[in-house]
Amino acid sequence: MKKVLVLLAEGFEEIEALTPVDYLRRAGAELVTAGLGGNFIKGSHNICVQSDCVLDETLIDKDWDAVIVPGGGLGSKNLGASQLVGSLLKEQSKKGTLICAICAAPVVVLAKNGLLKNKNYTCYLEMEKDIETFAGADNKEAIAGAKHSTSRVVVDGKIITARGAGVAEEFAFAIVEALFGAKAKEDLRAAIVAR
Repeated sequence: MKKVLVLLAEGFEEIEALTPVDYLRRAGAELVTAGLGGNFIKGSHNICVQSDCVLDETLIDKDWDAVIVPGGGLGSKNLGASQLVGSLLKEQSKKGTLICAICAAPVVVLAKNGLLKNKNYTCYLEMEKDIETFAGADNKEAIAGAKHSTSRVVVDGKIITARGAGVAEEFAFAIVEALFGAKAKEDLRAAIVAR
């Protein structure tokens, strides 16, 4: 069974987090939501979600098949400011775990942790202009070779990025396909009557 971790922090974009949660559970993933700082996390549209657990050090070394980082301006900033989140993402990346981020999260969270280095990526409109700011002025090596795309979803090796809430379904399908294959994705599309 594929094991997936979804990181939640106050201000997360609800549709960007919960669409992948729903679709991956339907596809058969063992999915865990982890809340930064507590179990009850309020999203950017004041929807409060109870996470499965509180994000802590015990999750860093576990064997995850994928880690998902939702966007949302405040949610991304909260995740990006967390050393625990940075440690988890770097450790999981070293293990070859699929790292998935949407909206502001590619720039605000992945860039500063060196996960976009030499990668093609996409992000929320115009945020690519802020990548150096979020990576850190003294940390340009972290984003060396990062190449922005205006595509809605970009898959580059073990990194999947997406533009924003309007592509949450495409983002979720890309993750399902990466973990379970094209047939599983098409079976899910048929089951939920997706276009």
